Amino acid sequence: MLRVTYVCEFATRNGGENSLLSVLPRLAAAGIQPNVLCPLTGPFPDALQQLAIEYHELKLFDDDGRRLQLDDIRAGVLTTLQELEPDIVHANSLSTSRLCGGIADQLLTPIVGHVRDIMNVSGQVIRDLNKLARTITVSHATRDNLLKQGVTPENCEVIYNGVSTSNSTLSRNVHSQPDTSFTVGGVGQIGMRKGWDILLDAFGDLVKHKPNCQLEICGVRHSTKDEAIEYEQALFTRAQLPDLKGKVKFAGYVKDIQSRMRNWDLLVHPARQEPLGRVLLEAAAIGLPIIATDVGGTREIFPNGEAILFERDNAVQLASQLMALHDDSEHRIRLATAGHNRIKQSFSLEESVNGILSVYRQVTDAE
Repeated sequence: MLRVTYVCEFATRNGGENSLLSVLPRLAAAGIQPNVLCPLTGPFPDALQQLAIEYHELKLFDDDGRRLQLDDIRAGVLTTLQELEPDIVHANSLSTSRLCGGIADQLLTPIVGHVRDIMNVSGQVIRDLNKLARTITVSHATRDNLLKQGVTPENCEVIYNGVSTSNSTLSRNVHSQPDTSFTVGGVGQIGMRKGWDILLDAFGDLVKHKPNCQLEICGVRHSTKDEAIEYEQALFTRAQLPDLKGKVKFAGYVKDIQSRMRNWDLLVHPARQEPLGRVLLEAAAIGLPIIATDVGGTREIFPNGEAILFERDNAVQLASQLMALHDDSEHRIRLATAGHNRIKQSFSLEESVNGILSVYRQVTDAE
């Protein structure tokens, strides 16, 4: 049995945390003995407790709430890992991959990084990543971004996130008609990268012609930066203007998001960048028609028209697509069926777990 310690930066449950939670029980069933380093209070450690998975503190802040220096965080992680004596360390994000890369020479245990972001990083971050035994990326777009910045190609491979499709059924509102209430939904953090301002503008155009429409956005703001707070307030202000007032609901964090999505007619994902959006996999798995920006790894999920893709920041194009799908239930049904089949074929949990296990075998055999 392999002992694997997963290093996770956040106590919240966003795409990276939910992707890990989805595979941990299957990895355990395959002979992995998991434990997790993470902050101790929040939805993510609560979920680990429900799964009966051992976890330990990843200390990122001092007693006064100030973030520790990187070297101090690394020293604490190194001490904890030396006590736990794992056979493999699996860093679950770009940030923790960089963190663990900096202690690779001292730890002498193979470290696997799992990069779930597309961003430009410093040369030092690339040097830290190149100390890892292997780097997993969630899409070819994510891998290509790292390779352009200098990550070693031989140690970097793509493993798609997977979702369960065993109990999937088509979204119950896919047959909605234009003369009944029509609900558009969105899921993601409240932040500029998710493009909610574009969706609000496009939705404002839609409701001028289709007054039966409602918009529900599920997600919360995690960033405490001034620009993030200002962006959130601007969204709330925009939603109260006369053209949208009473039409838009910000639902906050929703625990059972798939149940909520089954009440929608359409998912819109207007992100300005998206390595491989988990919500797109989950929505397609239940047969929810999707409109999404053509960025990052999204076209890898939907290569053959299984979703409608639009140009980043193009609210006019999005509004036109919303209008067309509102009026065309047959097209929505075709999208729902094609997306559902695509996820079953290429984004199963089994394939994701098998890919991770293959990496574990590679790095332990190399020792």
